[in-house]
Amino acid sequence: MLSEHNYIVAYHSNTNTSDDWNPPQNSAVQLAAAITASARIYMYPYISREDCYYTDTDSVVLGQPLPEEMISSSVLGKFKLEDRVIDGFFLAPKSYSYSTKDKNDIVKFKGPAKDQIDHEWFVLQYEDPSRTKLVQVTNHFRIDWRTLNIIRKETLVKVGIQETNQEKTCISQ
Repeated sequence: MLSEHNYIVAYHSNTNTSDDWNPPQNSAVQLAAAITASARIYMYPYISREDCYYTDTDSVVLGQPLPEEMISSSVLGKFKLEDRVIDGFFLAPKSYSYSTKDKNDIVKFKGPAKDQIDHEWFVLQYEDPSRTKLVQVTNHFRIDWRTLNIIRKETLVKVGIQETNQEKTCISQ
């Protein structure tokens, strides 16, 4: 009880008085592992192509189009054509920007400053991968643990790409 009308409620399942752990009956880790392994095996011929610019769990960006019989937006196991990319910058996992034939700029950036990143940032970052930028990020729903109030908090975040041995990629057509 926090106050007269406020409580913190926690739900515990699978608890008993003995020291033995009783795993949930609907858990099958081996099925999840088999499904993701099967997906990686299925994707391997595409992600290992020379014209593969970017890949994620369920997507791939290729330089050459796939045959029409491999594309469908509704058939399970076929590829869905999301966009036709004109040029793009694929700098890190979940960090890319590209332009489409329809003249749209698509920007994906994982992190707290994702709303501060635009296509121009990717262009500059590609030119100088060590470049960083300090941006102000507003979080509208932070918890002040002393008062248990929801507050708005502004923070400065340094944005950049952490270089690894993965190769950054730029494509242009």
